[in-house]
Amino acid sequence: MSPRCIVVAILVALLAAAFPAEAAAQETGTVRGRVVDQESGEPVPGFLVSIEGAETVLTNATGTFVFLTVPVGERQLTLEHIAYGRHSRSVLVRARVELAVEVAVSTQAIEL
Repeated sequence: MSPRCIVVAILVALLAAAFPAEAAAQETGTVRGRVVDQESGEPVPGFLVSIEGAETVLTNATGTFVFLTVPVGERQLTLEHIAYGRHSRSVLVRARVELAVEVAVSTQAIEL
């Protein structure tokens, strides 16, 4: 084994020790939610849902969404829909905990 390979192997080992997968996993939580119409209680599909530190998703046919690995801490959850407008709320994400969120929305008139 060449000296360069040994140095690379040592660096990889040090990085693995400094950032173990278990510690990274402990620093995220799950946010699972459902969007419903405030008047009818029916689920609302097609909402664009985003949360700080995670990718943006769409609500499915049952109005549900899920973010599996959200960094811990207070995060802004934002929901947008052409007929319902934009809604935002703060959520507290805890390590290795699944947070359940239900958001009731009402339609909003759109100005042209």
